[in-house]
Amino acid sequence: MTPLPSTIMQRLTDLQTYLAQYHSSHQSLRFEELVCQAFAALLHLPYYDAPTDDPSQAYRVTWLGSAASLSKAPGGPDGIARAYDFSIVIEATLKTTTKQWSQEFNQCLDHAQHVANINGLKPRDVLTVLVASKIHKHTYRAVKAQNPTNEFRIALVTTECLGVAVETADLAFTLRHLEVQELIRTLIDQLAGSTSETDFSKTAITATKNWQRSVLKLELATALALKSYSAMVKLGRGHVGAGEILAELTVDPALGAYLERVEGRLDTGVIERSLVQESLGKVLVRDPKQDEAILCPVPVADFKSRCQRRLQAVEKAHEAS
Repeated sequence: MTPLPSTIMQRLTDLQTYLAQYHSSHQSLRFEELVCQAFAALLHLPYYDAPTDDPSQAYRVTWLGSAASLSKAPGGPDGIARAYDFSIVIEATLKTTTKQWSQEFNQCLDHAQHVANINGLKPRDVLTVLVASKIHKHTYRAVKAQNPTNEFRIALVTTECLGVAVETADLAFTLRHLEVQELIRTLIDQLAGSTSETDFSKTAITATKNWQRSVLKLELATALALKSYSAMVKLGRGHVGAGEILAELTVDPALGAYLERVEGRLDTGVIERSLVQESLGKVLVRDPKQDEAILCPVPVADFKSRCQRRLQAVEKAHEAS
């Protein structure tokens, strides 16, 4: 079973404690497994290992190792994420010495080329990430030197950055794959503009947190509307005051974490606007005494029908192009 995003974040944050429970000979494989699970959580895609991989699932994340035998298929990347309109070649290493550069760098490029070839992908549609707890200076210099001239560019991703990205996808679970693509390209750009591996580590986490804030703001109305809708359903009445919804949401720790990261403010007006905007709530009347809306939840069948009509319109547009 794939771990919950919160469990993945905890393991990335306290990596040594997590890996210490395994024999030293298995720790590298467990790290590769964890990183691939993180990308599955980030992209909200099904996760497989090599023995259980399901090619019928066009969009998925596969760790090319075996959880049962703790072995790895030779000659390929650690994992592949097949996202919407692009793929991610995943390389994960526990090495922090010069071996990180000598044993991982060239493999990244070879594996990216291999994935592109076997899947008929153009280089621009293949993103390569090298994940490590700490980036060695030789790795930093080699990747920075080759990225401007190689058709396959490498993003250096620390476990700290990956943890923030997984947290973002967990809070804003409607996150689009294009936003993940933007983060990876942002980290490539941060590498190009940095002056040293230390400078890059600092600017990369800052850029990742800025990306998180931007994504959370973009998805705030949707996240808040869904939380508000859940509160209305929980209260179990045909009409609910915005103040009652506010009381329910005020004690929601996940929503509190969300608002903290976007420096957002929760009030009845924000709740009302999000529900109406996302077509999950209808204002029935306004309570003049409390100066708040009385809302009813939109029936699930009505919401599904509306979503289906929107989907059909989008599909029709693509068919016509």
